Amino acid sequence: MKFLEYLKIINEEYVGSVKGEFVTDTFIGGQSEVFKNPSLKEMREAATSGQSHWKGFVRFIADFKNQNLYVFKADTLHIDVAKMLKKEENVDLLQTLNETCLWGVAELVRGKLEYRGSDTAQEQAINVIYNNTKQIGDKWTTRWFSKPFFSYPKIMQLLKLSSE
Repeated sequence: MKFLEYLKIINEEYVGSVKGEFVTDTFIGGQSEVFKNPSLKEMREAATSGQSHWKGFVRFIADFKNQNLYVFKADTLHIDVAKMLKKEENVDLLQTLNETCLWGVAELVRGKLEYRGSDTAQEQAINVIYNNTKQIGDKWTTRWFSKPFFSYPKIMQLLKLSSE
């Protein structure tokens, strides 16, 4: 496969930047770049920017329906990025939250993301996302995550709880 063909398949792009409005000890606000289907270099950039206690971490929005992953620095709120994406890309991830997309936090370990948690990963949300996307599967996430998303123990436990 030629390099240009590969780039078309992965659909990697810089989406833009967002100014965080929420400022606390944990969230410094300020500008944050948002990457869609990021390269390793872009993931590293997002993981090393921001406050020191967030170093090595990123926040992400996994859009299972469209098979896109948005990554940004960990001290930026998901809601700020979702608002920017609605305006810039006409993608309404607020509307599909808990249906086909998941907002989470991951740690960059040896060039791959390791899922660490989510504000939206409640039992009901995981079940809805899984049911809405099981025909697509989650193998596409292994480009960025160390294993298929729905095989992480925290996620598996939530799926198991919802099936009992």
